[in-house]
Amino acid sequence: MDRNVQTKLYIIGGLVSLSSIFQMGYSNCYPNTAIDGFKSYLNNSLADRGQPMTDNIYTWLWSAILNIWFVGFAIGTWVAVPIADSLGRKKGLLVGNSITLISIAFMTISIIFEVFELLIVGRFLSAFASGISMSALILFLQEISPTHIRGSMSFFAELSFVVTNAVGGIAGMGFVLGDRLGLLVGLAIIPAVFSIVILLPLHETPKFLLLKHGNEVGTKDSLRFYMNYGEEESNEYMEKIVEEKNEASGNYRTLWKVTHLRRGLLLGLISMQITTSIWPVIYFSTEFLRRANVEYELAETFSSIMLIISTISTIVGMIVMEKFSRRKLFILVSSVNTSALVLFVICAQLQPLMDVVKYGCVVAIFFHGVTYSFATGPIAWFITAELVPMDFRALSQSIALSFNQFAALILTFITLPLYNLIESWALVPLFIIPMIFCLIYLYFNLPETKHRDIGEVIADLKKRKSDSMAASIQHEGLETILNENNLKSEDLEEAIRLIYGRRLQQLAIDSSVLDLAKDNDFQISGYVVKAQEEQLRRPRRVKVAAIQNKIVLPTTAPVVEQREAIHRRVGLLIEAAALAGAQVVGLQEAWTMPFAFCTRERLPWCEFAESAENGPTTKFLKTLASKHGIVIISPILERDEEKDEVIWNTAVVISHNGNVIGKSRKNHIPRVGDFNESTYYMESQLGHPVFETAFGRIGINICYGRHHPQNWMMYALNGAEIIFNPSATVNGLSEALWPIEARNAAIANHVFTVGINRVGSEEFPNEFTSGDGKPAHKVFGHFYGSSYIAAPDGSRTPGLSRSKDGVLICEVDLNLCRQTKDSWGFRMTQRLDLYGKEISEAAKPDYRPKIIREQ
Repeated sequence: MDRNVQTKLYIIGGLVSLSSIFQMGYSNCYPNTAIDGFKSYLNNSLADRGQPMTDNIYTWLWSAILNIWFVGFAIGTWVAVPIADSLGRKKGLLVGNSITLISIAFMTISIIFEVFELLIVGRFLSAFASGISMSALILFLQEISPTHIRGSMSFFAELSFVVTNAVGGIAGMGFVLGDRLGLLVGLAIIPAVFSIVILLPLHETPKFLLLKHGNEVGTKDSLRFYMNYGEEESNEYMEKIVEEKNEASGNYRTLWKVTHLRRGLLLGLISMQITTSIWPVIYFSTEFLRRANVEYELAETFSSIMLIISTISTIVGMIVMEKFSRRKLFILVSSVNTSALVLFVICAQLQPLMDVVKYGCVVAIFFHGVTYSFATGPIAWFITAELVPMDFRALSQSIALSFNQFAALILTFITLPLYNLIESWALVPLFIIPMIFCLIYLYFNLPETKHRDIGEVIADLKKRKSDSMAASIQHEGLETILNENNLKSEDLEEAIRLIYGRRLQQLAIDSSVLDLAKDNDFQISGYVVKAQEEQLRRPRRVKVAAIQNKIVLPTTAPVVEQREAIHRRVGLLIEAAALAGAQVVGLQEAWTMPFAFCTRERLPWCEFAESAENGPTTKFLKTLASKHGIVIISPILERDEEKDEVIWNTAVVISHNGNVIGKSRKNHIPRVGDFNESTYYMESQLGHPVFETAFGRIGINICYGRHHPQNWMMYALNGAEIIFNPSATVNGLSEALWPIEARNAAIANHVFTVGINRVGSEEFPNEFTSGDGKPAHKVFGHFYGSSYIAAPDGSRTPGLSRSKDGVLICEVDLNLCRQTKDSWGFRMTQRLDLYGKEISEAAKPDYRPKIIREQ
């Protein structure tokens, strides 16, 4: 995205957020610093009626004025649902901001005429309006933002709250406006008016216009306004987001009934619960510090300074938001936030024994405020919207915010009375213990949402059967069994020699790449296969990579979303391979789609077929190939645009310059069990092409062809030095054959072979039968991965995981092909003349086997 467009979005987000949230932050902070002024106001209001103000009356009256906010805000968030879903996000903001303007008028009049009942009504209306505005604002910011800045844009909601907190706290000081309550309260009219004016020229969000109203013209206008999209970009964007429309309407019943929706809401509720401790800190931090024997001036000054520091923390958090995992950032920072409360309790309890420890209370509140503003608060406010689809966002956001405000009301109401009874221990049952349980739950259940479309997030929440099937796998592969059986070192070495031919040297992989794999949950391994040094020829070292992966989204997700999600995932794996030095990268069979050839319904599976030369997948990989200077082998389902749109199982070879060198097609199509693939695509007529690349000559023997030795042989005879075998095969007999066939082909044909198998289990919406007597089923087995690379001398790498995405890199010396040929005399003993004649005879329809029988 153009930097100017991004800057424009930040300006819009900042101005709309600050003006719309101003009253929420401002009016909740000036009561803390202007408390003496409000106490005089209440005293005068009661005195005018001839009623003295006792401490008891003041406590309850002031508590009502403060806590009425939570009631109004909770109601406002519920009302926001029909407003935002029917009128739109922009109009929802206009409604909320208009009510805010009215509420400020009520509050200002209440101060001028000293009628505290109007102050309560005004605060209730302000809270009610803020509930509507905050709910609509979060949706507005999320839906006008492209995915890569969605997090930082959403930060504006919390940033505005923190900034206006600081403004309110400073304005409420006696030497500023604390002694002039009418001006203090009425000042908020200015941003309230501005919040209405600034919204008028803005467009409704493109997602709302398209998904809620089907207004394509309005959507394109909105995309042009916010993102400067032209016609083609708008069409692509609309095609993408229209698939987000949920099949069910966003109602309460469906939200609670559908498991992944319920999980998304629950995670949002729990995330918000962690933030409840901020309200007692806002309202009572000065009081808490004074009870810890911190000097009044220091406590008051520190509370005010914290408002400024919190603002700075939020700005820093906004800047770094898109640089780190959303999930990890929230959980880590929230853990520090919780630890700060623990530190406060400890220091407050130790203070009577050692007075200097009271400053630990100051440090604790400092870290609590900083961590809340840096990540805990901002992420919690918008995370719910990233966990549920479009039709349920307003409803889920409303439930999360209203529940949070209800919890804050109860907790804030009882904090001070309980603090009077058991001192700082009150924070343990009210906040610390619940926060710890919340963090534990989030650690095990919160999915990553950064830079991810909602379909990918929902896939994590659904916890499909394929996940449980993968989880039930007893081991990751042969390597795990060897390592877990604690063999003696000499026994282990002997086992490795017998199984792998020899122990291969580990390939050094940069720590940044290892961290990338760890952060994104995929395996990366590297090995070196050496050849003997020669006097007249230089080594021909090439780093070859095999990539195996699961599908990213459920098979029920829209085709466009499935393909784009896999593009993003595999793109990341290719980046990792390139960063580790790979020069040739091979992908698995039909890598852009579920392996749907077991099914019989054709649609939507045939929609994954695309042009080998100009399709979206080839365009995507051409960019990566030229960017990193790598050759990419891309097996796809091809739609032959030049031949009556026939479908083929094809591997596209893309050069290091980003050009398509050519393509190879699947020669042997299985007709066994679930793999009756001939109902989907044709058998190849291209033969056994070999591609000359900058890094060696390459052949591609797709999947079932590995069971046919002559298929391997023909690629080798045509000059291949590396033969890729992109596959999709499940456990059963296949798994016993898997470690043998590519390795045997490498030996017999003096080439390097690369066996690549997809991983995971894929569940399809409709049952299918395999014709072998098995009952109808939706999952036909587990793709067991175990990708490996074999060398012509019989050695091979250990395999990748049986259940995880992975990148296997092997530095090979292509001279080993010739050296093995010379050493074992394969070329001299091959006898092609003998076999050529006999095979040509066997290919004739009238051929009879030459069997000699006893006379």
